[in-house]
Amino acid sequence: VSAFFNTIDNTLADKKIRQALVYALPEKFSEGERSYSFLPTHSAYYTKSPNEGLIDLNLSRELLESSSVKDLKLTITTTQELLDTAKEVAKAWEKIGIKSTIVTSQDIPPDYQVLIYPMSLPLDPDMYAIWHSNQPNNITHYKNVRIDKLLEDGRVTMNTTDRVQTYAELQKYLLDDAPAAFLYFPYEYLVERKN
Repeated sequence: VSAFFNTIDNTLADKKIRQALVYALPEKFSEGERSYSFLPTHSAYYTKSPNEGLIDLNLSRELLESSSVKDLKLTITTTQELLDTAKEVAKAWEKIGIKSTIVTSQDIPPDYQVLIYPMSLPLDPDMYAIWHSNQPNNITHYKNVRIDKLLEDGRVTMNTTDRVQTYAELQKYLLDDAPAAFLYFPYEYLVERKN
């Protein structure tokens, strides 16, 4: 489950604001294991990034103050099922002076500011369709030439060691640019029936 930022929104086009939002998020979510990447920690391609897990309300406030936007108000769009998560996020952002309105939608709206939505991830770490500038599924409208190149390299590299390095760089730069805040991987439970 992630909070996607519309990077062509007048407010969220500013990287400092996106970073401030990420650094103010809760340390834990009751619905799942906290995540800071689009890859689960058990993936062979997962690499801990330098700013991973950084939760710093003072830094968030400083970033907001240095941005051009004052009295920030955001609209969070989410599904009915993720309404509690959206409330947790809004409460966290309120601590840095951001007021949020929450609206529900079952679909991904064409125009939004923040979208809290689940993603189904393949076992392979290839996220070309989601993050590459030229892809229709790039719902954040994110454009970054360095990320595009890493995504392109990642899908054609066959050597596992090289591929791990490519995805390590991708995670590092994507976390720094913050087109989304990765929130959590939902808890999974195995239910067995005993006869």
